[in-house]
Amino acid sequence: MASRVARARALATWWQRVVLPQLHFVGSVESRPFVLFNRVANDPAGTKWDGGFCPNDSFSNPDARLFLMPDMPNATPTDLENANGSPAASPVKLSNAYPRWVPFVQTYQGNKVLWFTFSSTRDYGLRVLNHKSGMYQCCSADAAETPGAAHGAAFDPLCQQPQIWMAPIYFRESQSPMFDPSGVAFWIPYQDMTTHNHTAQWTWKACRASVHRCD
Repeated sequence: MASRVARARALATWWQRVVLPQLHFVGSVESRPFVLFNRVANDPAGTKWDGGFCPNDSFSNPDARLFLMPDMPNATPTDLENANGSPAASPVKLSNAYPRWVPFVQTYQGNKVLWFTFSSTRDYGLRVLNHKSGMYQCCSADAAETPGAAHGAAFDPLCQQPQIWMAPIYFRESQSPMFDPSGVAFWIPYQDMTTHNHTAQWTWKACRASVHRCD
């Protein structure tokens, strides 16, 4: 019985640390589903945890990149180089993760456009500078990657500040399956620049605080 419980816990831990951070949200365009996710390249030597960090875990990993693929057998993922902020052949460590579809489909010049948000440690002008000397990607004190840390402990001043960014996906009926359909990302306004921000939320209707209801 004990061995079964141990295996179940190990499987749950693996699913939480490895699968969930990599596979995120599915969207569709005219009944064509697409999977948007982030992942890191497999490192055969990176099978052990080192100070709370695993090279093959895409959670809070500087090497994480965004990918898109059709939800069909034998589909090939496309590296979203435009949204990632660097070519796949010479990647920049920006911790691109937590991709999430915006729940609205738009049309531009006769083509479908889907927007998505994601978390990234790229710099935002001179307001958020994440790549100064000595800065690094870190996790909160509540994360599994920081065992023994005190609940609610403050971040190290050298921790990078992940922020929420948004980018478009342009769908053209004639485009090549290997074509990068993403656009350049932009920083979402009104974020708290002093916190670690990862996922966005949407509402169909705007709420007016003055009357305490949504129209």
